[in-house]
Amino acid sequence: MKARFRSKIVTLRYWVNASIILILIGLPAFHIIKFDFLNGKFWLFGNETTWLNTATGFIAFWAGSYIITLLADYILGRLFCGWICSWGTMLRTLSYTKDKAKRNHLPKFAPQAFTLFAALLSTIGLLNWFTDVTFIFDISYKSYTTYVSYLGIFLSLTTTAYIMLWKVGLNFCQSYCPIGWYLGVISQKHMMRIDFEAANCTLGEVCVKECPMALDPRLLAMDTDKDNHSQCILCGDCLTACNACAAKVPGEKPLVLNTSIQPVLEVDLGSILDEMKRKKKEKRNLKVFPQMVKNS
Repeated sequence: MKARFRSKIVTLRYWVNASIILILIGLPAFHIIKFDFLNGKFWLFGNETTWLNTATGFIAFWAGSYIITLLADYILGRLFCGWICSWGTMLRTLSYTKDKAKRNHLPKFAPQAFTLFAALLSTIGLLNWFTDVTFIFDISYKSYTTYVSYLGIFLSLTTTAYIMLWKVGLNFCQSYCPIGWYLGVISQKHMMRIDFEAANCTLGEVCVKECPMALDPRLLAMDTDKDNHSQCILCGDCLTACNACAAKVPGEKPLVLNTSIQPVLEVDLGSILDEMKRKKKEKRNLKVFPQMVKNS
């Protein structure tokens, strides 16, 4: 069964990404699961309790989340990387912001501003699980030494996050993320896959430019070492870009989401695309330099 997606899949992913971030912030903020090692207080389901009970709830929450995510990735594909991982969400949003600023659709300082915001959000979100983050605004907190120590931790984490976001960027997801490594191994035979129909391709290559994993979505069906479904995070950016680029193409768009397991394609799609590019170039040259092409 095949389904055509426009921007709906990306819109849905945005809602899921935002919901995950709100959950990760809300659980400790509302003391559903909350450690406060700074003050020696611990909460579970809104009630103050022992650190052991809070630790039990904390482990149960993350273990349950891990198992559900693992099963979803094994059956459907790398949904964790594309739909759940908050760090990946911020990286893709930063990439989008940089692109918009480069095209003068956003102020030039927008990428740096978002990077700082994302670094602060990730640091506060992390520390909020283990301490009372309001200490940042209270210089007289317990003692000056304690305040300076915790402030140093806060600034160090924020600086590290800023560097990771700005300098490493999406390279982290593409090459360095340890979670992505093993998810790529277990999601070899998943159901949700990107299929490509070469005959309908306009050769705009916007799908390649939009892919956050630096893949060529058109070649995924071949499962090559560089471009394969185990590296695809099912974010839907390539589908949206393809539908916009091939808006005038009748029938199915070049890229579609296939929801059933398909055998590896034996056809060399790369060679087909190269031949299509050559013919397109010849056709364009014939229009621009008809006499020169004819003589040659």
